[in-house]
Amino acid sequence: MPYINAAQISGNLGKDAETMTTKGGKTVTRFSIASSKKWTDKNNKTLESTDWFRVAAWNNLSKFAGTLKKGDPVLVQGELRTVDGQLIATASVTAQIQTMK
Repeated sequence: MPYINAAQISGNLGKDAETMTTKGGKTVTRFSIASSKKWTDKNNKTLESTDWFRVAAWNNLSKFAGTLKKGDPVLVQGELRTVDGQLIATASVTAQIQTMK
């Protein structure tokens, strides 16, 4: 079976994107996305749930992602990753393709 690790997340930035350069000279921009959904329960009450995702955009994509500001709508496609082999509550997505506004 082929290896498939793909994620697509849309939402809004929780705070301004932050760009840094690694010791190896690679550029990375990190930001978080809030992805919310609303529904109506059987009592006709509107409910909402929000999931948060941490995103890392590398190299050329990092330059573009560095322009993102709090509240900007984004669509990120990438791979899900774990930290030190442990599944974490807020999954990290390594961005490969991104669109905004």
